[in-house]
Amino acid sequence: MALDARPKGPRKLHMFYNSQSLSDCVVKFSNRRVFAHKLVLVQNSVWFDKALLGGFKEAGEFVINLGDDDDPNDVEAMLKYFYHGSYTTPLITAPGQDNLGKHLAMYLLADMYDAPALRKEASTLLIACLKVLIDGEGRPGRTIDYSAISSIKQILGPGAGDFADKTLQEEVFQLVIANINRMYKNQLFRQLLSSGKMFDEDFGMKFACRTGEMLGRFYGSIPDHR
Repeated sequence: MALDARPKGPRKLHMFYNSQSLSDCVVKFSNRRVFAHKLVLVQNSVWFDKALLGGFKEAGEFVINLGDDDDPNDVEAMLKYFYHGSYTTPLITAPGQDNLGKHLAMYLLADMYDAPALRKEASTLLIACLKVLIDGEGRPGRTIDYSAISSIKQILGPGAGDFADKTLQEEVFQLVIANINRMYKNQLFRQLLSSGKMFDEDFGMKFACRTGEMLGRFYGSIPDHR
């Protein structure tokens, strides 16, 4: 009697990642190809929705070419997220185990392809990483990790580019303001700030206004003994 090799229950979505089963398109990037499903792509990304349903040339093509500008590992992680619901990068837990760059790369990719769920997860993990690095992992004498300052510069600095969703930038800016004393103790932060490379024009102005308000409250609380 032949064994029934069929699954005992409904197939899970992650089982269809890079599978030719029911695949109706191939996503090409760099030198890689992933068998995909248009329904999954449009459910997870506004960019794919517009490309496949909005009259872009990709709508009538079996192969969707994303080019080779982005890191293929990041693009593949994004596509896996669409099927798995996670890009499987653990939260930073110890010095040297720094996933900050990965979370930022995933956020920027999600922002580019307008993938709301991925953008939210990457943002949550990124902010959590920044808080750990800024807090010095709970050690009072530990200074802010330089990787945190560099990532903040990438998000708020002159070369940050135009974010489609500004939420992360606002959250990171508030994190900077909330930890301003620790920020000023970091040499890299002071160097970038003095050279005009820490913030772009808009956030530079906001930083000046907020720190000015803080100084005003501080000096306003000092009794005048003249």
